[in-house]
Amino acid sequence: MDLGLNGKSCIVTGASRGIGLASARMLCAEGARVLISARDEDALAAAVAAAPGEGTLEGVAGDVTDPDAGDRLVGECERRFGAVDALVNNAGTTRMRSLEQLEEADWQEQWELNVLAPLALMEAAAPRMAERGWGRIVNVCSSSGKRPSLRNPAYSVTKAAQLSLSRVFAERYASRGVLVNAIAPGPVESSLWVGEGGLADQIAAEQGGSREEAIAAAGAKVPLGRLGSEDEIAAAIVFLASTNAVTGPVPPGTGVTAPAIPSIESRSASPTIVPSVATLTPKSSTVAPGLIMFPVTRPGWPAAAASSSASVISPRLTAASTAPTCTARRPSAPCR
Repeated sequence: MDLGLNGKSCIVTGASRGIGLASARMLCAEGARVLISARDEDALAAAVAAAPGEGTLEGVAGDVTDPDAGDRLVGECERRFGAVDALVNNAGTTRMRSLEQLEEADWQEQWELNVLAPLALMEAAAPRMAERGWGRIVNVCSSSGKRPSLRNPAYSVTKAAQLSLSRVFAERYASRGVLVNAIAPGPVESSLWVGEGGLADQIAAEQGGSREEAIAAAGAKVPLGRLGSEDEIAAAIVFLASTNAVTGPVPPGTGVTAPAIPSIESRSASPTIVPSVATLTPKSSTVAPGLIMFPVTRPGWPAAAASSSASVISPRLTAASTAPTCTARRPSAPCR
């Protein structure tokens, strides 16, 4: 499937490793020109040196929480590639901190990283995209923004704010061709979770078990029975950065979510949108009933085309189908 990303200019933050780097590589594989950003200069240089043969991958070191980071990154992308077509706000981190352990500095750190930093980048990029009539923004949020985690309440609260921020920009800019989405993955097999000193080690130290037990316990709470992979989340991000994207924050991504929320996994999905009904026909997918999605719209739709309520994905299989087809419809009872 052609995602229409060949020659597009993209920014991915927090991209020296993990989901960000996986997303950057996939964008390059589609022929995009990608500017990645991270604080670790050595890791950033290594990521650029190992760039895939397709597309273009360049790096700029910096901290997205710096006051001028938004304007600087967007300006650098324009200087190198001529424009900013897609922005992926991926930078973020967390660590084990109970409510009682959190100090004001912890709350401020998460607020700056998960809210103010993506806000600054969107404020710099979205108006430029709107002037050209096309743009994509993807905010990498978290399932804990919808279902708070006691592992770090400051992270959960600010991720909830990031979801709300995404919705604000989605509604503000959709009519001008700039589609804004947020994905909300759960635990992912990245360095944040499984790296040395990561969440698995921190949980093991707190609970007295092993890191393997901590990883297994986290995976058991996911509908697919395992942690997600970086590539699964990256595939969702790249799709939402493509010409095929729709708009509105969409939790969660690729089969990884909080315990009580089922999921959809799709490495290659091509949604076809008609007024008030969204039909997804993934090439290869695993679908579970009950995936909550926000209303989807396309620029130029009449107001009646977008549902005012959340939608629920339910599987619909036919004998002639080679893959599940999911139909989004208004739920008969409120989504909770």
